Amino acid sequence: MILYSGVVGLPVVTLGEAAELGTVAGLDVDVARGGIAGVRVSGRGRGTTVLPWTALHAVGADAVLVESGAGAEGERWRGAVPKPVGLRVLSEEGEERGVVTDVAFDAVTGRLEKLLTDLGEVPAGAVRGLGDYAWVIAAG
Repeated sequence: MILYSGVVGLPVVTLGEAAELGTVAGLDVDVARGGIAGVRVSGRGRGTTVLPWTALHAVGADAVLVESGAGAEGERWRGAVPKPVGLRVLSEEGEERGVVTDVAFDAVTGRLEKLLTDLGEVPAGAVRGLGDYAWVIAAG
């Protein structure tokens, strides 16, 4: 298990050439898939590129390794990088359930494991949606 906060800011390096593509600016969460869909890489003067999770070789404590050529296959992104941390948590019924302080996911598969909130943990299976304003979780 690895935390969102532990990945943001890490250098993104190609596996074969050890070329630094930039740093992790954020992660794209795909709630329907139940995991991380992509990694947003902020490069020097190149803006932000979104690399698909499948382009990653490994996520470690010191760097994110990507397959050679991954920088070329990424999609350019213009605009603010969405951040899943700091958003409100609402039940399907609209009840406040805290604020997300971090997101835990599997470093190999990218599968969401849990949301860490200021009121406790929410298992990934309870997540129903994610928007610009809030995470939505199952009522109960």
